[in-house]
Amino acid sequence: MENNPLSWQAPEFEHHEKEVLWSWISIILAVVLLAVALLAKNFLFAVFIVIAEILILIWGHRTPRDITFEITEKEMVIDGRERYDLKNLDHFGFVDMDEEAKYIELGLALHKFRPLTRILMPRELAKPVEQKLKLYGKKVDMEPTFVDIIQRLLRF
Repeated sequence: MENNPLSWQAPEFEHHEKEVLWSWISIILAVVLLAVALLAKNFLFAVFIVIAEILILIWGHRTPRDITFEITEKEMVIDGRERYDLKNLDHFGFVDMDEEAKYIELGLALHKFRPLTRILMPRELAKPVEQKLKLYGKKVDMEPTFVDIIQRLLRF
């Protein structure tokens, strides 16, 4: 089993369809914050709010592209471009925020001084991926972060 590469395709991020109301609420909140910034004569914050709202509207409606992931004998390959040596794997774990979702999140600590690499993977591959990665690092329990929970609530 350990010599067989595992590969799958998954979206680069979890996508939530947004209705027009989502955009309008976002714009209204930005206008309120903009008014507060202008009343406080904080023009730099006002510029930040405008730029942030533009990015929220653009990124909020962006659809993810599918990425190919592969775990070989020695490395994790992401989209054929990024390669991570599995001998540097410190630990890994799964975050499952929705038991009915098609994908779960795999968190990889590929270096002690680097943030987690977080990728989506099909739920049915959890066991084979776990068996493969246990050869290189330890499995830890991972809980959703506060930011994960807020993103899910805001459907971002």
